[in-house]
Amino acid sequence: AGKIPINKLITGNTYNAPVKDLLVRLLSLPEFKLEPGKVSEIVDAIKDWLDKDDEVTGLGAESSYYRSLASPYAGKNGFLDCIDELLMVKGVTKELYYGTKETPALKDCLTVYGEGAININTAPKLVLRALSPDLSAENAARMDVYRRAEGNDLADVNWYRKIPGLQGISMSYSLLTVKSSYFTIISTGMLGKMKQTVT
Repeated sequence: AGKIPINKLITGNTYNAPVKDLLVRLLSLPEFKLEPGKVSEIVDAIKDWLDKDDEVTGLGAESSYYRSLASPYAGKNGFLDCIDELLMVKGVTKELYYGTKETPALKDCLTVYGEGAININTAPKLVLRALSPDLSAENAARMDVYRRAEGNDLADVNWYRKIPGLQGISMSYSLLTVKSSYFTIISTGMLGKMKQTVT
């Protein structure tokens, strides 16, 4: 629940504004190296993939675009079943999705699970920065240090205001929580020279 719930980008066939703003801020972070027009294209295309109509949103794409590709397919017009489906969406390249040596992986910031709230205690630093336009990389790093330190009370979503310099930072409290219902577990088993990892 520390990731952005991508299926909550829409309500009915329209944008869920707080989640849209969050996704735009995330993709606009300098680490992703995306131009503003590209950010709009990706967000609009994800909305078009999720919504049930065939009307193109802004720079997005519907089935007419996907059917014109070298390997044609139809747009989903429904929620993502797994985050890997984003690779089928206009503008979401493998480099953006998986990341490169120079850029982070978008897949590490998004999820198809959850009811819409983001756990501020477990969110990746990039997601923390997307929670507020006023949150710098340095402040997100300070939040990360604070939440990892033993003895700090993280039971209230306002815990970050205890960090010097962050008292004036405001976040959308409707998007925040300190609880999670979904978790990712990565386990590696080894026997001699054999190794197997399961997620």
